[in-house]
Amino acid sequence: MKQTHALFLSLLFTYPVSAEPFIVKDGQPTAEIVVATAAHEGVKRAAEDLQFHLEKISGAALPVVNAPSKEVPYQLYVGENEFTKALGYSLPGFHNSGYDILVTEHYAVFAGPTTYYPAPKFNPRDPKSVEAFHKLMGYKCGLEQFESGGAHFNTPLKIFSNDDVGPWHAVSAFLESLGVRFYAPYENGTIFPEMKNVSLRVGRTTKEAAYGRREWAYGPAMRSDKDGVAWLKRLMCGNRSGLVYNHTTRVILEAAETAQAHPEWLAEEKPGKRFEAHGGQCQGIPRYTDPGFQQACVDWARKLLDTYPQLGAVTLGAPDGGNPYDWRDRQKYEANGLSAKQGYADMMWDFHCAIARELKKSHPDKGLIWWCQYNDSIPTNIDPANIPDNLIFPGAAHPADLVLDTTARQFREYNEKITEVFNPKMKGPAWEWWLSYRSPTAPRFPIFFGKRLQEFRQFNRGFSDGSFMEVFPAWQTSGVKVNEGMKIGEVPISHLMMYVNMKLLWDPDLDLVALLNEYYKNWYGPAEKEMKAFHEFAEQVWCRQESRSVTANTGFLKEADVEQYFTMLAEAKAKAPSGTIYHARIEAMEKGYEPLKRLFPSLKREGPLVRAYPVPETFPLDGDMKKYPHNEPEPGAPEPYPPIGFGWHKLLDHGDGKALSGEELKKVGTHVSVNFQPQSRTLCIAAVCYEPEMASLAASATKHDDDGIFYDDVIEIYLDSPERSFFKVVVNPNGAIYDETQDVSIVARDSLPILWNPGVKANVKKYDDRWEAEIRIPCADLGVLGPTEQYPWGLQIGRTRIASLGTDKQKHYSLSPTGGAYRVMSKWARMWVR
Repeated sequence: MKQTHALFLSLLFTYPVSAEPFIVKDGQPTAEIVVATAAHEGVKRAAEDLQFHLEKISGAALPVVNAPSKEVPYQLYVGENEFTKALGYSLPGFHNSGYDILVTEHYAVFAGPTTYYPAPKFNPRDPKSVEAFHKLMGYKCGLEQFESGGAHFNTPLKIFSNDDVGPWHAVSAFLESLGVRFYAPYENGTIFPEMKNVSLRVGRTTKEAAYGRREWAYGPAMRSDKDGVAWLKRLMCGNRSGLVYNHTTRVILEAAETAQAHPEWLAEEKPGKRFEAHGGQCQGIPRYTDPGFQQACVDWARKLLDTYPQLGAVTLGAPDGGNPYDWRDRQKYEANGLSAKQGYADMMWDFHCAIARELKKSHPDKGLIWWCQYNDSIPTNIDPANIPDNLIFPGAAHPADLVLDTTARQFREYNEKITEVFNPKMKGPAWEWWLSYRSPTAPRFPIFFGKRLQEFRQFNRGFSDGSFMEVFPAWQTSGVKVNEGMKIGEVPISHLMMYVNMKLLWDPDLDLVALLNEYYKNWYGPAEKEMKAFHEFAEQVWCRQESRSVTANTGFLKEADVEQYFTMLAEAKAKAPSGTIYHARIEAMEKGYEPLKRLFPSLKREGPLVRAYPVPETFPLDGDMKKYPHNEPEPGAPEPYPPIGFGWHKLLDHGDGKALSGEELKKVGTHVSVNFQPQSRTLCIAAVCYEPEMASLAASATKHDDDGIFYDDVIEIYLDSPERSFFKVVVNPNGAIYDETQDVSIVARDSLPILWNPGVKANVKKYDDRWEAEIRIPCADLGVLGPTEQYPWGLQIGRTRIASLGTDKQKHYSLSPTGGAYRVMSKWARMWVR
């Protein structure tokens, strides 16, 4: 695909040099910074930034004034104003974000195209404002997007984090031309050259960004962190075209009164039972096919666009937490044998087309962003001749995972297919998840992937107008609450990839080797060579074509790598004299990566040792639980059921690890038997699930690999081996099977995790007080090592019980409780076969 787009070109014009005017001479200011009184706050911050950094460089404090002074020989104009207009200055034509620096013998102008978000129209903390909003809407709903037009207002800086401030871009570019480098936020994050004389070269530099949307999202830190957001602005973050890109339909269903007035707007998982929204963020999951709900979406979008005319597009995204949809709609959209995932995509296509056509009538110049809850299925019900031309198609990616060849190939193929099928009239935004560390106690891997990131940015500019990059802010101290004390980034760990990424969003074709070599020299001084070697080794490790899930035996990271990391850091620290900033920076990295030293010791299995008993290859899949090895009862004693002993285990409460009482075992207990057929290398699991509410079993999935199974009562089985990690098999009371793997080598063979299909079989029977499942899992793909005492396999068996409880109150039982997700592999059982 050709990628020669004029808006991505950097234009450089240089007039013949007749003089180099000084703005600082012998450490004294010889110029002033002019910013209009009525200038936007972002332009004022740019002027302050120019003053601050010039003083750090030279010691000279250039005055910031609102009008040029006759007695000062030279003016630095930040932003366009009446004075630049009088001088005959005009901004060149731009198609995208950019900046313009004009330097003459008598003045300089730092300007650029700007997109500013307006002041908030509604205040959620003011009852009168909320009342006025509800009156505008005609019913009660959330006002999240109406509060600020989808942007985050940073109170200390008095700007929106989304503001695209061209004059600030120009100031940053000028400071970088002097040798300033904005490598990291906060104290000591910027490199300052030292010069007593600062002169300008007469000429003009005009540059456009390759991507017009460059937005980092750090949650509440975007509103409160002054220095962190200022750093992002110095790296030229901003959105050239405003849009609302979020889980917006949740606000329509936020109020209980609205749900009561319009129960038809809410989807049901089965007749009479609504879906619960993830985290209780609203009253439930929308029913997208309901005409009344569709009209509410149209009205909501129209009023948002009228309130904030600068917005170019809106999203009507599903509430966070998956993509369940109404049982009646599933009957319709899965009628031809489609999976729940594909049926959902088809339903959302119809929904978006309906909304887009209505918006076109009232707002012909605005777009609607297609949102399918991170579903990579392309709808099957597209009519190419009738695609609304105001639909915008976004992307989604975990950039750090694109180092995997399989993942990168899937990403490229999906985007190329979208372009082929949809032929979109407008490029869409990409939603990206970056280095999402949610807790300071989680091990920080050295994640560097500059080469692959550059390839990604070069490819994606043909499909995307930029990125919404979501990360979680660092907890600065232990015990800090989720929404308090958060700051942007963890400087020792994440700043380099953020810096490189911002440079690539402006110019994907830059000389990355030169950029990194300059960084190693500036940031680490005498340890430049050693730290370059560290980063290159870390990039090599991260780019290994192995699972991101690290176990004691599998995954991209090996135990020897951890030792090598710290050996290399120690060697580098020895080259940087104690007490220097270089020494401190390396020491901070050692501290940041300290949890890695505990990683592999923690991966030694904490779960029980589980002996799987060999069974004959002739074992039928007939539902007879008595055929599995068990203790023979004493003569005359009643035969226990299920048969107990040998390979039978009682699942424990998954949350606290406690055994169920005798009464609980009879009512809701789960017994599993673990067995193995050595010749065919097949794992045989038998499960007896007691259930007092058999009539209320949740069991909607009937097809293979239907991800709707995760809203059902299920048995889940997880496996890994010394050679492969990891595998997942799920069975519901209908006997439906879902199987997938996250092992990179198997995914590379099968193309997608969900396409792993080893031939799992299940026999499920239902009784008045229980349901039982026999499950056979061929295990050839787990490799040749184990399961033995020397090479045990990781095993987890979990039961998710919904029945009459509902999805919001479901219970979990497991063979090896983790207190969290079933897939916490360090706590899995160690399975071996005699």
